[in-house]
Amino acid sequence: MRIFRAVADCGGITAAENLLGMEKSNISRAIRQLEDRLGEVLCTRGPKGFELTDFGRSVHSAAIMLGDALEVARSEMMRARNAVTGIVRVGIPDNCLSNDECFVNDVLRAYMVQMPEVELHLHILSSELLREALEERRIHLAINSLRLVPQRYENEILFKEHFRLYVKAETPEGAPHLAQLRSRGFSIVLREDEFLSDDWSKSLDWLRNRKVYASGLEAVATLMDSGPFAGFLPTHYCRQLKINQIFQEVNGAADLRYEFPFYLTYERERPRAFAVQSLIRQFLLHPRRVK
Repeated sequence: MRIFRAVADCGGITAAENLLGMEKSNISRAIRQLEDRLGEVLCTRGPKGFELTDFGRSVHSAAIMLGDALEVARSEMMRARNAVTGIVRVGIPDNCLSNDECFVNDVLRAYMVQMPEVELHLHILSSELLREALEERRIHLAINSLRLVPQRYENEILFKEHFRLYVKAETPEGAPHLAQLRSRGFSIVLREDEFLSDDWSKSLDWLRNRKVYASGLEAVATLMDSGPFAGFLPTHYCRQLKINQIFQEVNGAADLRYEFPFYLTYERERPRAFAVQSLIRQFLLHPRRVK
């Protein structure tokens, strides 16, 4: 069951080799033996890639629940011996480290000193992949700007990210005024996952000389650097760009500024080992946390 869960989590036998420390032939044999015991096919493996069957998805969910229960039981037994062990999996988005308000690294540094026997896994994922990883219980905690349904998840605000409308300033005068952007040939570029309200987004329609969308901050910045585009970027992200990529906030665009909170998100009803509970507590008690 452990081997099957690892293969399902990794999305295939080849991807699970390093995680399990096993050869593909041995992994395949273990899955076939499990299928024989259960009397059903768990997954398909062919030219189209690895895919769980409906029965395989049910077994995967059961394997996750079983793994959580065993993890908590093992944690309690080790605590009885005054030891904290286990695996803690945390997911975060890219480009957090340069945000002055982000204190994730401070928490993780202190946590690893206090919990030297805990195995920490840190995953960099997009907002949508973080949501999927939480739903599938491949990670215990997510730090994300996407707030998940409160009926199932706790969403605790940790810090914020501040966005401004920028252009690449190529003249000594600096960035143009908002009212001049269209006449000077600028068009706005938005991220495909830009979390803006429909009304707010429609208010920018006059700036869409051409429809351009980007996936991720790096794509927005690349388009801004290569053409007459204005785009929303976090203030901390712009500060870390190279000197020849000078982006300045559009004059007269202060009303278009916005901010996003980043949440510590975890499943309410999921059993949590002491190592996971301790990390949650450290995040929530950090003095720089937004109240």
